[in-house]
Amino acid sequence: MTTTPDQGPTPSTLSNGRDPSALQPPPPLSVDDMLMGGLAIDAWLKVSKFGITIGEDATIFDTIPVELHFAEVQYCFGVRYGNPATYAKSYDHVTDTKGRLWYEVLRLAREVDPEAAEFPTADLPLVSCGALRDRKGELLVDAGDVLGHSISITGWKFFQRFLRTAQRSGIDIHVGAVRLDLGFAAQSNQKGDWGVLTFSNIQRLK
Repeated sequence: MTTTPDQGPTPSTLSNGRDPSALQPPPPLSVDDMLMGGLAIDAWLKVSKFGITIGEDATIFDTIPVELHFAEVQYCFGVRYGNPATYAKSYDHVTDTKGRLWYEVLRLAREVDPEAAEFPTADLPLVSCGALRDRKGELLVDAGDVLGHSISITGWKFFQRFLRTAQRSGIDIHVGAVRLDLGFAAQSNQKGDWGVLTFSNIQRLK
């Protein structure tokens, strides 16, 4: 066993019998690694049974024309549990956004709610095609600003349908780009009412 001034005792062999000095150092982080799990967003979209709102403003929009670049969509898994609801998210299926092991997060969720299960989701960076103003005429979003939205559990099937429609139209859903109209669809069940994003009038940009 050797000793280093900063790390203390270092075993001469690992538990698997290998020499620790022979281990390969991890690769340096890339720009893709640093961008994973974070979007440069100017405002976040919310959806209710009444329509779409931007940030904390109460102005309701029925439709918003946007551009979406598929290469910038960040796919992930989420889990929801507890009352009030607690959410967790993983971009790599290994750890969550707080650094906790994903399987431990799922175990914790199921201790609180035995029916808790991970669900597919995605963070969307949507580029506004024009200026959006509130009911008083004040600017909320300018053309070119990025609107963020995380797909909900019930919204996933609408997003999945949009992806399949775009793909059938010959659009590359990995690196392509489209212009489209965001809309909303009201949803309800015995627990309440809510809304999800819809995607229509899809036009290929590249």
